[in-house]
Amino acid sequence: MKTQDTAVNYVHDILMGTEGLGLPVYKYTKPTTITPDEFLVINALPISAGVLQMVVVNVNYYVRDKQPSLPDIEKLECKTADIMTLLQEVSVIGIMIDFESQEYHRETSIDYHYSNVRLKVKLIN
Repeated sequence: MKTQDTAVNYVHDILMGTEGLGLPVYKYTKPTTITPDEFLVINALPISAGVLQMVVVNVNYYVRDKQPSLPDIEKLECKTADIMTLLQEVSVIGIMIDFESQEYHRETSIDYHYSNVRLKVKLIN
């Protein structure tokens, strides 16, 4: 059996690889003392049990608003496309990534918007 860490680490390694995005990437949460203009947070929902395990992994790309409540749509669109491209171009025996959904959200408390890319990761034991 594998834990959700297997899926999160796999997605993290893809996004940090040699062709990566060139952004800070954090697992599960962003440190509160760091405030970059752009960053990624990768987290996961509970993982199932069995020979074929499934876990939903969220890749959240945050970008500072141009002005309070005004998202930087150009950066959101561009980096979301880059994330999707990197995640679609990989293939490893025993791990499969399926795109589930994508949407934008506003993070009002810190003047950021983010793109949530939701993935279904399947792990074969």
